[in-house]
Order: sequence, then structure tokens, then C-alpha cells
Amino acid sequence: MQAIVTTVTVSALFTLAASPAFGAPRLRSVQSAGSGCYAGSVDAELRGNVVELTMDPLQNEGGRGANFASARSNCSLILSISSPRQQVAVEAIDLEYSSDLGRTGSSTFASFVYVQGGGTNYAFDDLSIDGQNSEGEATVGAWDDQLAWTPCGGGRALGFSLANTFDRGRTLSDYGTTSVTPKAFRLRVRSCR
Repeated sequence: MQAIVTTVTVSALFTLAASPAFGAPRLRSVQSAGSGCYAGSVDAELRGNVVELTMDPLQNEGGRGANFASARSNCSLILSISSPRQQVAVEAIDLEYSSDLGRTGSSTFASFVYVQGGGTNYAFDDLSIDGQNSEGEATVGAWDDQLAWTPCGGGRALGFSLANTFDRGRTLSDYGTTSVTPKAFRLRVRSCR
């Protein structure tokens, strides 16, 4: 009986060690809340050093006939990551955007991340959206010296605050809308010392 148990144990350990993701960070869960992403509306999958997101766009509207509450769409995300042998930091966010704005309209996508247990947060570059009928892809990043790393050992959570807001500094005579969809968080990973 003991020989069978030993064989199963050795086989299981070999399978784990042979896995390409052995010891790599793992995404345990994702939680979401906000006017742009109600609870349970965001899916996330960790592929290599990229967390791919599936979520609805953060949409806003402004100008004549728009409701004041519709000028801002926000989303708070918490990604629970297990990385016992490595530290993780988020260096960039990949986005898709589109707009249908009047000539003077503009909108800003702003974001920041904080690390549970690290006591640090940092902002990414803002994305300004101007002009009529524009669409595209963009990546917003943070400076290297701003990155906050998860502590070594155990699981940690990365929290994100994402917002798409009509700028108050410009007037929009005609009705307009913008839409920003976060598609991925790009991670930087380093070994614990």
C-alpha cells in the first residue's frame, strides 16, 4: 500500500514541476463594483504576464440633454493574486476607446492601482479623448520608480480605480458620448530575494 501512495505523490510532484506555470503568479479571483461594472460583471484571466479582461465599456455622456450623473462612469476592481515566490507590479493598462463628441467636447480616462499590504498606490497616465467620431487603442502606463510591488509570500490583492469622465473645463453645445474599455493589465514580475 505504501508503494502506491509514494508513486502517486511522486507523479503529482513531477506534473507540477513540469508545468510551465509552476511557481508563477496565479489569479485567484476578481471582484468588481461601480456605476460602470456592477458586481460579477468582469471576468479576468492571467496569461503569462498579462491579465486579460472581459468587461463592458465605461461609457459617459455630456452636453445638451445629458443627465449630470451620466457624465462619469467608474469601476473598482480587486484582483486577488497568489505569488509566493515572486512579486508583481502593474506597469500598464491596454484600452480601447471610441467617441462621438461635438467639436469642443473632451473626456478623460483616469486610473490608479493600490497594493494590499504594500500601503502604496500610484496613478497611470491619463488618456484624453477629443474630437468627433474617433476610435482606437491606447496603453497608459506608470513610471518605473512609481511601481508598487506586492510583498513576497502568500496571496495579495491589487485594487484598481478606473473612471471615464467628461471634462468640466470645456462646454459641449451638442450631445456627445465616449466609451473606454480596459482590455488588459500588463504585469511586471520579479523573483523574491
